[in-house]
Amino acid sequence: MNSLRNPLQVVPNELYSVIEDHVAGLAPGDGQFYWNCPDCYAGGQWIDSAGAATDDLIERVIEPLEAAQHLVDQYPKLSRMTSSLDASEMTVDPVFVLNDDMSDTRVSNRHVARMVYECGNGRPRDRSARRFELADGRSIDLPSNDWISGHDTTDFKYIAQHGLADQNAEVIEQTGSNGQPEVLADFSDDLAQLAIAANRELGCGCDSTTAAGGSAGLFGVLLALVGRRRQR
Repeated sequence: MNSLRNPLQVVPNELYSVIEDHVAGLAPGDGQFYWNCPDCYAGGQWIDSAGAATDDLIERVIEPLEAAQHLVDQYPKLSRMTSSLDASEMTVDPVFVLNDDMSDTRVSNRHVARMVYECGNGRPRDRSARRFELADGRSIDLPSNDWISGHDTTDFKYIAQHGLADQNAEVIEQTGSNGQPEVLADFSDDLAQLAIAANRELGCGCDSTTAAGGSAGLFGVLLALVGRRRQR
């Protein structure tokens, strides 16, 4: 055995666990040190290559690595992998794992909304009130393009003035290595009430919660349309 390993070699933590389970005299946490310098341990510790250690090595290290490599070979493109944490939450390093219970879950990166101009009675397009509509019927009212220009603002700034951009996420979920995500916070109702208040202030009096699920999803679409990224 080599007395020193390449320090740049990437080794899965599972290998260290196998070493700790099958080398006598090693305490939890010693596996990495033994792997890097087996000759540093007195007594000449060895692993029986024909016994249970090899079976464990295959089951806990080699086969998972081969399965991961197969995924990379089969799907060479990763559309996105993102995470966002406050500084106070960065107490541990993030760990990415495969959750077989969520293998059928699909998250679309496409969100569609329609801008409707109230051009009744021959009113010009730029002077018409507007509203954003989602496919499920949720909506939020906006003033005309002329009003926006005349008040030296933008659609996004108008939304922000009504508090509709204060919440960065509609739902916050925590996922693990199995099971479905755990909902840590759901702001759908709060965002729905903000939409109602904003619509009434504009003068419509429309209730934007006629469709199930509140109006929060609309804000994410609207923010994306005006150049801001939606976080989910």
